[in-house]
Amino acid sequence: MTGRDFVLMHPIEIAMARARAEWMLNRAKKLGDGHGEAKGKGLRRDLLGAIAEMATAKIHGVYFDGGAENWNAADVCGYQVRGTKHSNGHLEIFRNDADDQLCLLVLLSRDSNRHVRCTFAGTILAGEGKHDEWFVTPETHPEFLRPGSPDQWWVPQSDLLMFVPPHVPSPL
Repeated sequence: MTGRDFVLMHPIEIAMARARAEWMLNRAKKLGDGHGEAKGKGLRRDLLGAIAEMATAKIHGVYFDGGAENWNAADVCGYQVRGTKHSNGHLEIFRNDADDQLCLLVLLSRDSNRHVRCTFAGTILAGEGKHDEWFVTPETHPEFLRPGSPDQWWVPQSDLLMFVPPHVPSPL
């Protein structure tokens, strides 16, 4: 993974991400749309997403306000952000991701100091990631997707474009 940009998320930032993930999950339950639950992952999935979104804001030098009220809107800085704890993980693209939406994969790993290292694996336009060979369903991958999970495309990291972070001037 050398050469990829990353940020470190501190324990207090992880706590903030957890609070945001809990809020998102509770909001989804109240609205009855099953945002995290329908995907079969619940709080864990929303926590990975919240950390990845906060890291994306951090590398762009912008304040993370907790994300959009609209599930289908860009998460942060124009990206639909997806996080995974698997170093060889893939970018998940869903049917409701607009074809012109830029998607970003962030790899999350803990270090010995309780920080989370967020490595920016790459980007792709959602429409370019919706290839038949990457299409998966709960029926084709029951070991990974629960019944009721949305159909999705799993884009391998090798097919993502390199993420180029913006130049953020030093505050000093």
